[in-house]
Amino acid sequence: MLKLVTTAPDIPLLDERRHLVVAAEHVLNAPVLPLDAVTARGPGAYLLLYCGSLEIYTSIAYRGEGGSIVQDGGFPIYAGSAASLRERRQRHQRNLRGLVDVSEDDLRIIAVPTPSKAGAVYLEQLFIDTFQPVWNEPWLSGFGSKRQGRTRERGQRVSAWNVLHPGRHVDADAPRSSLTGAALALRAEDHLAGAVAWRFAGVSPRLSELDGFRKQPALLTSASSTPGIGMADHRAHH
Repeated sequence: MLKLVTTAPDIPLLDERRHLVVAAEHVLNAPVLPLDAVTARGPGAYLLLYCGSLEIYTSIAYRGEGGSIVQDGGFPIYAGSAASLRERRQRHQRNLRGLVDVSEDDLRIIAVPTPSKAGAVYLEQLFIDTFQPVWNEPWLSGFGSKRQGRTRERGQRVSAWNVLHPGRHVDADAPRSSLTGAALALRAEDHLAGAVAWRFAGVSPRLSELDGFRKQPALLTSASSTPGIGMADHRAHH
């Protein structure tokens, strides 16, 4: 007869707090680059920053040129992960084509290659939990979705993100978000009000509770100096 195991195996818990400190210090001090700078074909996590002129994102907009969040300000608008950073970057670029008020020129990226897709997903979740990017919020879902084929579009619900930022081809008769674009914009501004306090404090409420987090620039100042980062030389974009 099989005996049921009633005790948990003796497996050391992941030191999530330390992982968060290292990851946050890295991305806050890494160079913020144009989307095309990401050429790595392997897995990784990434943050997107907004640098356009839409008023609802003014409080978190990145206004630097190849600097870091610590140096130039700004705040992540989206966090993601992918089996291939290059393919994911290309998918985002395709999905941004034709939009009324957002283009790929309005976005910058911080990419963090990882040894595995599982590691990328873990890092992505750390970023989402810590930064709470507005485009990752469940009530504003849709930015990272694949562009639907015209056949599949029939009956597909129009996402809240597509309501706020129209331009993607959608079925005219498809059900839509219960919130209007104006209502979603107000909700986004309310959400970002907390991010503004986060940014000017220099550290998130969650990070401020972690021992060992340094508010000053960390040693990890340049992702482009890391072997295998797979990024184009960002100096060409200056």
